[in-house]
Amino acid sequence: MSEKSICSRAPFIFMDLQSTHVRPEEEIFLSHPLLAGIVLFSRNYENPEQLAHLLEQVRLINPHVLFAVDQEGGRVQRFKDPFTSLPAMGKFGQRYLLDEEGSQQLVHDCAWLVGSELAAFGIHINFAPVLDLNLGLNDVIGDRAFHHLSEVVCVLGRAYLAGIKPTGVLSVAKHFPGHGGVDLDSHVDQPVNERSLEEIWGADMRPFRKLVRDIPAIMISHVIYSAVSPMPAGFCRFWLGEMLRGRLNSDAFVFSDCLSMKAAQVAGSAVSRICLAYEAGCDYVLLCNHPENYLDVLSAVDSQLMAYPSLPSSKTYPATESHPVSAEDTLKRWKGLQASDKYCMIQQALKTMVS
Repeated sequence: MSEKSICSRAPFIFMDLQSTHVRPEEEIFLSHPLLAGIVLFSRNYENPEQLAHLLEQVRLINPHVLFAVDQEGGRVQRFKDPFTSLPAMGKFGQRYLLDEEGSQQLVHDCAWLVGSELAAFGIHINFAPVLDLNLGLNDVIGDRAFHHLSEVVCVLGRAYLAGIKPTGVLSVAKHFPGHGGVDLDSHVDQPVNERSLEEIWGADMRPFRKLVRDIPAIMISHVIYSAVSPMPAGFCRFWLGEMLRGRLNSDAFVFSDCLSMKAAQVAGSAVSRICLAYEAGCDYVLLCNHPENYLDVLSAVDSQLMAYPSLPSSKTYPATESHPVSAEDTLKRWKGLQASDKYCMIQQALKTMVS
């Protein structure tokens, strides 16, 4: 490892692992001082026992690493059986129109259950809820969103954030300032929202505006909002500085969306994308599913950031697990959660919503 890898910057980069165990070549980058966390995917999960041992492996290499996952529900749920099968959030929106109070309580309970399952494994971050509007334009959002009406998204979004908070899992609302107003998928294309800032403020941004005091962390989209900038929002100081930190006065942690997505590639190489997102104001950046050697990327970023001596330090999320947790202890917590009356009652209620 080069001398450049020993730096004073707070770790701010999230990466991923290729399988259900740590490979020998992955052990080196896991110790890099810029690595903040690991994003877990379906390929990293077989069953609770395997997951507990994988996390133990990583913690023994780097006890300070943060673990994150997309455990939304519906189409986007990385951990399956015996983790609870979660409904798409759009189903809560449908139910809200028939039973406002009951649907809010169920969303609250669902979020508590999700957070409790993740917390049992010492997983710190869940990339949910989706606060985009389902405007019928974008299949990649679709029923991941609560509803097309911003009022419904606000009510159910607030219930979700309140439900997960006591579990200690950081909830990351996404995709600021709104991904529902475009018809292309930023994973594989470059969506452009050509509406005015006033239109976006009044519609797409409304859930983020109304819930700003409830949102502890936020993920910014790779959509280009052409009335503001020719660059995707995640590389745009206007959205993170002037709007989020300034006009909305938010102190939420800011995560980039994954910088391997097609829409992020307009910013150049992986190293350039990471540096530009950091310069724009992201506290944490995600680079997953990337073919390059992660250690090379981290070392190059470390060198590149020397050109930005005036950049503020990233905010650092305090981990709930500050020391290695054994797989045995993790599985004891998991079994204890599964045996609790509250957990079983909520799990049964959610089964009625999962087709």
